Amino acid sequence: MSAPAGRIVSGYRKIHLAWILSSLLLTGFIPLDVFACPYETEDNTTGSVFAAGCLTKKEGRMLLVRQRFTGKFGIPGGYSKSAEPGRCTAYRETLEETGLELRVHALLIEHDSGFRVYHCTFPGDGPVSDPVDLPLSATAEISEIRWLEPGSVPIRQWRFANHLPALMQLFDSLPAE
Repeated sequence: MSAPAGRIVSGYRKIHLAWILSSLLLTGFIPLDVFACPYETEDNTTGSVFAAGCLTKKEGRMLLVRQRFTGKFGIPGGYSKSAEPGRCTAYRETLEETGLELRVHALLIEHDSGFRVYHCTFPGDGPVSDPVDLPLSATAEISEIRWLEPGSVPIRQWRFANHLPALMQLFDSLPAE
């Protein structure tokens, strides 16, 4: 049995729109400062990094993204741009992958891989929506954004399972929001 035509067209449109958006960014028609970092001039940026992400706790749940190609979950984050401060990388990557503008606070840990995890908070007062609507900027890389209890995701479904014990310990130590 084949998939309904509407689903095929919808998926095609998402991919096509993502290609158009990335083309517009690369050609300069959309300024790159759409994801400008509010932390660039602060003293506590802790220097440039290889990669960074946000560990966010709200209502006892963790903000997670599912990678499109691996199907595995992880915290939002990614590679830094040249000489980009760590807090800026965490901010930009989280905004690109989730569409959520989080507040980036203290550096929690730097893994052996060079990936830095920052404590981030969700500024909204109300309950979090789950799942989070996927922003156009994320459609090529991310398939799903969820607020989940960390223990509800089996270890085999984590992108960086070796980071999980430290991540869980850090998550448990974060204040309740």
